[in-house]
Order: sequence, then structure tokens, then C-alpha cells
Amino acid sequence: MMASRRRKPKWQLEIAKLHINELLDLAENVALKDEYLARRYVEHARRVAKKFNIRFTREQKLKFCRKCNTYFVSGKTAIYRVNPLTKSLEVRCLRCGYVRRYRYK
Repeated sequence: MMASRRRKPKWQLEIAKLHINELLDLAENVALKDEYLARRYVEHARRVAKKFNIRFTREQKLKFCRKCNTYFVSGKTAIYRVNPLTKSLEVRCLRCGYVRRYRYK
């Protein structure tokens, strides 16, 4: 017998959003001291967002690598660059080398 596929209640979604914000704040606080722990916090936040079908905001997406879950610290784990030719903000992860481009106008 299959389980019903209904939406989660709003109160659960609100708690999940608070939990995601808390995990990303914890990752920010610990990123310089323990990169592994910061990566685990980001992994957990992404798992919660996937379970409750919650999208990350643009600001939240800029904070971590979507390939290796590394929390970005400018100069240490990521390089931020503005490319005027493509009109985009380029974020390069120094751990895995993945480049993410965010368009701007």
C-alpha cells in the first residue's frame, strides 16, 4: 500500500526554514576553524531543504558550493569575481574547482 502524497503542513515548513537558517549560521561561525564540520552543516541543511521541498534564497545559494558542500569564506575556500563581459558574478570553489555564475543586470 502506498503512502499518500500530500503537502506538509505550514508549521512544519516554517520550522524547516528556521532549521536551515540555523544550520547555515552555524556553518558560517565554524567555517574558519573546522571546514569539515561546516561542510556537514551545509549537507544537513540541503537534506532538510530537499525533504521539505524548500528553495534556498539567492543569498543562501551564494554561501556554499553545490558540488562539494563547502561553505564559502572569501579568499580561503572561494574566490568571488565580477566578469563585466558576461555580466555575471563568478564564484570559484577552491576545494573542488567548480565555478558558479550568477547573472546580474
